[in-house]
Amino acid sequence: MKLSQFRMSISVRLALIQILTAFSILVLFLIVLFGSGFRPFKDGRIENVMMLTRFAMNNCTTKNGVPDSLAIPAVLSSLLSAQPKFLAVEIQWNGQVFEQGKNEELAKARSSGYFTRSTSSFFSGNRLYVSYSGQGQGAVYQVSVVVDSTDIEQRKTNLLVTFSGLFLLSTLCAVFIASPLRLGISRRINELVMKMADIEDLRDFSKDVAVTGNDELSLLTEGFNRMMVQIKQNEKTKDEFIGIASHELKTPLTSIKGYLHLFLESSGDSSENGLIKNIEKNVTKLEDLIRDLSEVSRILSGTFTCESEPLDLGMLVRKTLATIQLANQVRRITVTIPDRATPVSGDDARLAQVISKLVSNAIKFSPASADINITCAFSGQAISVSVRDYGKGIPQGDEQRVFQRFYRPENANPHISGFGVGLFISKAIIECHKGQLGVIRESVGSTFYFIIPARHL
Repeated sequence: MKLSQFRMSISVRLALIQILTAFSILVLFLIVLFGSGFRPFKDGRIENVMMLTRFAMNNCTTKNGVPDSLAIPAVLSSLLSAQPKFLAVEIQWNGQVFEQGKNEELAKARSSGYFTRSTSSFFSGNRLYVSYSGQGQGAVYQVSVVVDSTDIEQRKTNLLVTFSGLFLLSTLCAVFIASPLRLGISRRINELVMKMADIEDLRDFSKDVAVTGNDELSLLTEGFNRMMVQIKQNEKTKDEFIGIASHELKTPLTSIKGYLHLFLESSGDSSENGLIKNIEKNVTKLEDLIRDLSEVSRILSGTFTCESEPLDLGMLVRKTLATIQLANQVRRITVTIPDRATPVSGDDARLAQVISKLVSNAIKFSPASADINITCAFSGQAISVSVRDYGKGIPQGDEQRVFQRFYRPENANPHISGFGVGLFISKAIIECHKGQLGVIRESVGSTFYFIIPARHL
């Protein structure tokens, strides 16, 4: 069914929208956070370290602004024990160098050019390098420190984990909160889709779709139901017309055919006999078409019936094919029937009508040189009859539509006559016998078959 061939359902799409919305918010936040290089955390750390270095400078000088050699070691020790964690400290004053901590950290900082004569700060990996310079009493001084910034990197990791958890939580909340709405929308849309499927596959206009809510979908459903009422009325009018037309046309055609018979009997070997016979042949075709329309009318009105009498289905197949082959002697038709009896209960005229229709279709829709294979066989507790042709076959996806009334395949020859109701009538006959009529698409051509219950002897 073409209407239901969605690549992705509405329900799944709505769920994906919820997840993508939450994910987009998370990504946007992380872009802002990482794009700024965690500046709020880093700026706070730099300000804290700069404050400590200024404090150190104030405590390393005497009242006259000269270095206090006794105070400097104590200040350096206090910095190394401060928080955040100082790894190394260096104070330069008028050429004198005072340092404590890890010398390799200071050596790395000097070789990398992190310490300058001006106030500066620089992050590298999990290290913060800060240099504070100035002048006092004509003397140039500089305090350089190396600070461990591992905790900032840890904050990054913690934030990432925290916001990932918040993302999952927000996604679950969004799905949980929006699920009733999503499922409600999906259910209402699916009801419309299933109803359209019933119309397309079964021509079922009997039930309306329930209208719920007061939104755009409810307006769509109301419009759909109004359209259904109109289509149902149109179908009823068409069916009534078919019944009336088939009945009204039947009587004059019967009269015309009777007059043609009288003319042929009274004319002897007149030269007009060939013309009259052609007219009679076309009148017979019209009678067959009108008979089919009458059958359709009875099926739709519920007055279509079948008799039930014991019969041999294999013998009925042979008898029906003998009649068909008289008119199609150039066609090669092979028949396979079991040697034993194939007993069923049914209407021999109706079943012969189905066999004739399947074989006639195979003849009409396949090349003149192509074989036609008919097989009658036991199938468990049932008996099947199949007709295999080697024509164009039926289009993919039309396996069910082919049994609808007035159906004609798109690849059918437009010069082939018929209303496209033969298989519709055949399906009604087989269902009347509690059987099944179906089709199998072959690599070349098609196989139409029907199965009806076997009669126990």
